[in-house]
Amino acid sequence: MTEKTSTSHKPVSRPWTLRRIHRTVAAIAAPFIIISAIGGGTLLLRVAGIYDRRGDFRSTVQRIHNYEVIARYIGLIAVVFMLAAAITGLMLLARTHRRNK
Repeated sequence: MTEKTSTSHKPVSRPWTLRRIHRTVAAIAAPFIIISAIGGGTLLLRVAGIYDRRGDFRSTVQRIHNYEVIARYIGLIAVVFMLAAAITGLMLLARTHRRNK
């Protein structure tokens, strides 16, 4: 007869390494980066004369690009996550560069 022991299978929490922090922050920042890139690229098309410099379309694209459509200060949150993703990415790059020397 085999004896069963009850062991709880709690998930083992991994330490928050720089790479894990970067991956999490970048995943959160990704939608903000995509929206900003699409909105900014669309705003640049006005130089080519694809749409008027003033008007409803430009105003709407600018409000999306600035996140004013969603909420007034959500853009600041987006900036924080984008900067955190960039800074942690640069830190990882520097660490990798130092290791390869």
